[in-house]
Amino acid sequence: MRPFFRAVPSIGLTVVLTFSIGCPNASWKKGTEVGETFEAYADLPGLKASHHPGLQSELALLTSEQATPRQLDEVHATADPASVEVAAVLTTEFHNSAVELAASQTDKLFDAGEFQWDPINTQRAFQLRQQYDVPRQAVRRAMAQTKRHIQLNLSQGVGRSIEFVDAARIYNRMEMFLAAEQLVVGDLNAAIETTAAMLAMCELLGDQPHVVSRLAAGESRREVLQIVQAIAANSRCDASQTEQLRTLVEAQLTNWPSDSDAWIGDRAQGLHLYEMIRDGQLLSLLTEDELAQHSGGGNLNSFLAAATRSIDSDQHFYLRSMREIIAACDRPYSQREKVFDKLRTQLGELQKTPEYPLVADRMLLQNIEEAQRFQATDLAWTQAWANALTVSLEQRRPPYELNPLTGKPYQIYFENGDVKVSHIEQDGGIAKITIPLRRTEHAAHSGALPPPR
Repeated sequence: MRPFFRAVPSIGLTVVLTFSIGCPNASWKKGTEVGETFEAYADLPGLKASHHPGLQSELALLTSEQATPRQLDEVHATADPASVEVAAVLTTEFHNSAVELAASQTDKLFDAGEFQWDPINTQRAFQLRQQYDVPRQAVRRAMAQTKRHIQLNLSQGVGRSIEFVDAARIYNRMEMFLAAEQLVVGDLNAAIETTAAMLAMCELLGDQPHVVSRLAAGESRREVLQIVQAIAANSRCDASQTEQLRTLVEAQLTNWPSDSDAWIGDRAQGLHLYEMIRDGQLLSLLTEDELAQHSGGGNLNSFLAAATRSIDSDQHFYLRSMREIIAACDRPYSQREKVFDKLRTQLGELQKTPEYPLVADRMLLQNIEEAQRFQATDLAWTQAWANALTVSLEQRRPPYELNPLTGKPYQIYFENGDVKVSHIEQDGGIAKITIPLRRTEHAAHSGALPPPR
């Protein structure tokens, strides 16, 4: 399991993961087994042996924060033997070949991330759900357990498979197709129950200290919210069912993890990667595209030499940069611009100097800003849905006024018996939520928003 931009899920992450670096070197994947070597890297022997004073200071800070790969595993370990390890269930029920096939089959039912509700498409979705219903039910049973967890094993670094992320995406899509079936036959209560199951998987994925899992949670949540839209807009949906939807969405926000958790985990994987490079494993960490880019005319050897020559100062730059990026996660995304502007300026100034941190820039720090933007977009859509459902029920001021992505207020208004929420993304208000008003008795006395037109 490599740092975020060194390893990504293969399916459906169309919003963020289109700018990923790519797949691991295929020859390395076939020739390397998880074992003692990977575990040894987690103890950071190369970092501990370095005489670079800045690195030793960073190591002391990381240790005091319990943020090394080994320490993070200990912090997130689940000692309760009764707790179900969901990743194992996911990869057993949706094994790799099944995931690849299901990904190909289900991707065809979405257009730009949106499920297509035409009769032929929905019938195909129903057939796929039936095809994968045994593993879906097995995962649903595991998720129904009171105690459940995912054991990431960050100490294994690239040796830890994250196939469970793809399997979780397929599982949630099968639940989504089940909810679509339930809507077609008019069983809104069953569809709400299925929605709860999907959101539970999103929450579990999002809780992991791993960026890929976190972003997969967000991408899956966007698909789940399409079911929320379909239920809330259904003419049979009443105020009680709308309230159930609001409760589910609000629960996601109540349990929302800090952005920093994922990046602390990603930094731990970066530490692991530097240990591998010090041990002569850089070639095995390059993607196929990178190998092609640097091969020919001695370029590959030059790249390897340049990357390893100043590995200590390179890692020091990476750790200092990650510390600033992680600290900035305490602020909304809309207030983090200066951190990324500073990073771009520093890298630009260093690029033509011997101090240029080639590994940090080319292999680890690229696209973190875009990934954090996606985290903020995920939060913004979830808040926007909480606003829409609240205003639909009570016609009062929304619980979330400032958009964490834009730093500006959500726009909420009434139109032809509907409540609309816009200015969710950085698109000038094009993307919006539209659901009918479900006025309750309480709403008649709230009066904080203008009356419906």
